[in-house]
Amino acid sequence: MELTGSVPSQSGRQQVWDALMSADNWKEAVPDAEKFELVGDNLYEMVVKVDIGPIKGNQTVNIQFSDLQLPNSCNFELQNSLVKTTKGSFTLKDPADFSSEDGETPPLAGTVTLLAYRLEVDAGNPFFNAVIDGYKGRIKEGLEELLGRLVAKAQ
Repeated sequence: MELTGSVPSQSGRQQVWDALMSADNWKEAVPDAEKFELVGDNLYEMVVKVDIGPIKGNQTVNIQFSDLQLPNSCNFELQNSLVKTTKGSFTLKDPADFSSEDGETPPLAGTVTLLAYRLEVDAGNPFFNAVIDGYKGRIKEGLEELLGRLVAKAQ
């Protein structure tokens, strides 16, 4: 499954970047996060209660940020026991760089920075990939809601 999109912010690029790289902001933004802390070089550990389809209960997720191009972009990879590969990227864009070909929603008036994202998920099993793909819309809505809470911390 692959998702792309963007979340608008009325804050500048540096403020959005700082909000995106803050463990405290992630802990506040992720519903039911019991833990979100730095455990290595750009490596965070999160414990969160999950309830998406057949996936329920507390999950430990490691999030590694890499290829940091401050304050413009970074890659990330999530590691947990349920999904083989979850990776993607965040790119901070000027609204003038908007392209509907990227699958993004046109920026709202007053948007200063767009937090564009790309997310790829491979469960490592065709059946579970089909299940995840069936929840694609819900996953996209949840991700954009979470990123919206993060960029709100930038203001």
